[in-house]
Amino acid sequence: MWNKRLADVLLSLGFLGSKTDSSLFYMLNADEKFFYLVYVDDILLLGSNSAHIAALISKLQTQFAIRDLGKLSYFLGIEANWTHEGLHLSHGKYVTNLLNRVEMGSCGPVSTQTSSSSKLSTTDGSPFHDQTLYKSTVGALQYLTYTIPDIAYAVNKVSHFMHCLLDSHWVAIKCILRYVKATSHGLFLSHGSYTLVHGYSDSDWGGDIDDRKSTTRFTIFLGSHLISWASRK
Repeated sequence: MWNKRLADVLLSLGFLGSKTDSSLFYMLNADEKFFYLVYVDDILLLGSNSAHIAALISKLQTQFAIRDLGKLSYFLGIEANWTHEGLHLSHGKYVTNLLNRVEMGSCGPVSTQTSSSSKLSTTDGSPFHDQTLYKSTVGALQYLTYTIPDIAYAVNKVSHFMHCLLDSHWVAIKCILRYVKATSHGLFLSHGSYTLVHGYSDSDWGGDIDDRKSTTRFTIFLGSHLISWASRK
């Protein structure tokens, strides 16, 4: 009910609801753009006119108990670092907490997410003892793909074995975690206008040992900015 009331207020102010993401509202005028992203009670408001953003916040404060936390620095575990060149998004603190939670805070880093010579299956290894640890770690790694997209394929692979957990699968997860520790990568969004859209795709044709299905991967760029990516069986 709270979300419906918030949506009704935003629509009355001239926002439109996104057809692809129910959490996103937007307002596009001739010379101004505003985006309103809401996840439960965490809200991110972006716009091209700071004065109008302040006015919009004042209007919302008459309807809801909203506290303005200022310029974006941390949102849902994602760190935002602003520079003169643009915006850098990363998961530094989230990665540290994840490594400490699985007792790998002092592990040695590696330069690759997975071994190219190993193939995971449902029969290669002994049963893994802690299903909760495995599933929660895979979930955390899936969230990390928002700022470290190059682990998407490896994370997709270890996600296939939720129903049949083996020690070899946990070893593969530890390899991903060691890679994550080694990388300081994130997403960088620079200033400027970009119109060229291009993409890349790949597939390990019939690469699954158990069912001979393929896993595809794709990345979509707007100019030099990576804006969409996925890895799917």
